[in-house]
Amino acid sequence: MFEKQRAKREIAKQQRAEATRRAAQEKAADAWQNQRDAYQHVLELARDLHGEQTSEIVLKKGEALFGQVASASLIEDRAGKGEWKGRSQGVSIPVGSLGGRSVRYRVGSSKGHYVQGAPVATAIDTGTIFITNRRVIFRGHKQNRECLFDKLLSCEHLDTGESVLAVSNRQKNTVLHYGPGLNDWFRTYYEIAFADYQGTRDELVAALEAQLAQLDQNRPTPTPAPAVAAPEAIPPPPGPIMDGHPAEWAADPTGRHEYRYWDGTTWTNHVSDAGAPGTDPPD
Repeated sequence: MFEKQRAKREIAKQQRAEATRRAAQEKAADAWQNQRDAYQHVLELARDLHGEQTSEIVLKKGEALFGQVASASLIEDRAGKGEWKGRSQGVSIPVGSLGGRSVRYRVGSSKGHYVQGAPVATAIDTGTIFITNRRVIFRGHKQNRECLFDKLLSCEHLDTGESVLAVSNRQKNTVLHYGPGLNDWFRTYYEIAFADYQGTRDELVAALEAQLAQLDQNRPTPTPAPAVAAPEAIPPPPGPIMDGHPAEWAADPTGRHEYRYWDGTTWTNHVSDAGAPGTDPPD
């Protein structure tokens, strides 16, 4: 009986280990496929996206709209809440009492100063961001911003879903917020539009092709199941195995597998083929 229980526990352990291994392989394969699909999509955009015309903004000659984001925000620093810091000088003179409580008169002065609060990033307007192959435009309900590529000093994309653009004709940076969910979208369309402006589309496509090829080389390869020693073939005794026969691995009487486990009472659904354990669904 103890031998039968140990055999069952060992089979269950091997089955759990195999299920864990397969789940990890499937997860890695899914992650790789999702990443490859994203690279392929960006590559196709870099090859084929050439912008379009629009009536929402006035486009210049040779300018095309590559993308736009609604419900975006224009961010600027605004002074935070300040506070008064100081001290008082003088003396306090008792002048009487009122309702059993002492009343005092203070003579002196107070000295101090007002401390301005730290700047706080604040959304000062909401509107739409337009990305063209000449500029980035924010058109808001109250304010507008234009960042021309030929005056662009830098552009930094933040993981918080913001892009910070510095241009030579404006003292303050232009900070546009569109949300973390659009990080990849904004960066992709901006980079393609900027490459179109610079005339470097071919270089961008080549770089993406190289990255995709490298990704294909690193495709996860399923590893075979660990080798499991094949159970010793024990020929069944003459005639059918009957109740009371010792628990053991024996030739599968159904013929569907190489071996099947007899638990001393009945044939189980534990099977083995070429040393790999498994289960056979009941009929």
